[in-house]
Amino acid sequence: MNIYSAIFSQEKIFYVYQYLRFKKSKYGDIGTPYYIGKGKNRRAFEKQHPKGIAVPKDKNQIQILSKKYE
Repeated sequence: MNIYSAIFSQEKIFYVYQYLRFKKSKYGDIGTPYYIGKGKNRRAFEKQHPKGIAVPKDKNQIQILSKKYE
């Protein structure tokens, strides 16, 4: 469990997040974002992303850019 697991298990939290590359590819270097999304609750951490995007196995590769509580 990481710090985000406890924070985003609550309801009515909306946020913008990014997934970072863990290896170099023809599209970017290590540590650059390959997906930026918005969500609520635990969407960024779900094992199967609704759009078919590969979710990083290492949760440190997921960064929360901003959040809003309602």
